[in-house]
Amino acid sequence: MKELIEKSNENVKNLMFTVIKQITEQKFNAQDVVVNEVDTDVLKFSEQMALILLNGPKLRMFFKFHFAISEVKELLSIRFPKEEFNDDRVKDYMKELCNLVAGKLKTKLSNAALKMGQSLPIGLIGYNEIFFRKESDKYYFGFEVELAGHRVLCSISVEYTDDDVLQSLADADLLAEEESEDVAFL
Repeated sequence: MKELIEKSNENVKNLMFTVIKQITEQKFNAQDVVVNEVDTDVLKFSEQMALILLNGPKLRMFFKFHFAISEVKELLSIRFPKEEFNDDRVKDYMKELCNLVAGKLKTKLSNAALKMGQSLPIGLIGYNEIFFRKESDKYYFGFEVELAGHRVLCSISVEYTDDDVLQSLADADLLAEEESEDVAFL
């Protein structure tokens, strides 16, 4: 059983790294994106947080971006040099990015025959991370996305409620290529 859990968790981690890298490269028009695992204890010190829930009958996932508004403003000014970004627009951008990541995760999880519902993204003060408990029956990890000398932290919490889900995640090719879809921000 332990081996099955480890394989499932590794597949989820690899999926997250791949999805985050793809979306960041696409939305920031960059090729120098680096994704690394980080200690989850640093997440509670983030200024802001955008989160979204993917929920199904046997699996629940919370995906979160943890960020400082000033860092994201600088990244956006590189990508969109002629546009102004106030704090609310930065928060909206990160929520939409969160939505894109969750949509991609939902599509990829369907490869493992896991049907998931998706919430709307929510923006919170970053310190609210302390209310998200780390429990032994959940897989929880943090990672950072580095781009042009700036970083945004991410985390995912995965709760399995059925051993069949573990087997599905362990066996599935979650990184299989799919038809390209181009999504534009409004």
